[in-house]
Amino acid sequence: MDSDNDFTSATGAMMESMKCIVGEFNERCSNMSILFDTFLSETLNYGGIEEAILHEKNHEQSKHKSIESRINRNTEYLKKREVELERIKAEKTNKEEELSELERQVKKQRENIASRLELKERIKAKKDEILTYKLLTRTSFDYSGKKVTGLVSNERLKYFKLDPEKLSQDEITQALWQLIIDDEDNTKK
Repeated sequence: MDSDNDFTSATGAMMESMKCIVGEFNERCSNMSILFDTFLSETLNYGGIEEAILHEKNHEQSKHKSIESRINRNTEYLKKREVELERIKAEKTNKEEELSELERQVKKQRENIASRLELKERIKAKKDEILTYKLLTRTSFDYSGKKVTGLVSNERLKYFKLDPEKLSQDEITQALWQLIIDDEDNTKK
């Protein structure tokens, strides 16, 4: 950002300096023209000198036009550079906005990944909990159908098949506990 301001300041300073140079040059040319005219009028009687003076005056005017032309080209060049600088500033702003959007998306993705990792950990913990219940109750479930099916095994195997469309979750839980308890009671006898 400082380099942009430095460039703009330098451009402005250069333009002011060029205006001063052109003004000073015009003033000198004007003074020189007056001197030439004075000299010319005083020396009209000397024909060769008048021609030399006219030649010198034309030469100075040609140099003056050349310098003005160079100044105009430099001024146009600086204007083009200023337009290019503005285009680059606009492009920089667009890129900064794109970067900001990408950073926002990265942050969102990181949050998404973190929540998925947390969910994965909760699922793993739930899986471990279910495995513990399975081992403690000696119950195996068949997850292939819509009905709650499986086996309870202690001394003997007991098959169960419960329909969740006909029974509530509490009723299914109660029925499974009853199978486990009955199986344990039979084992103790």
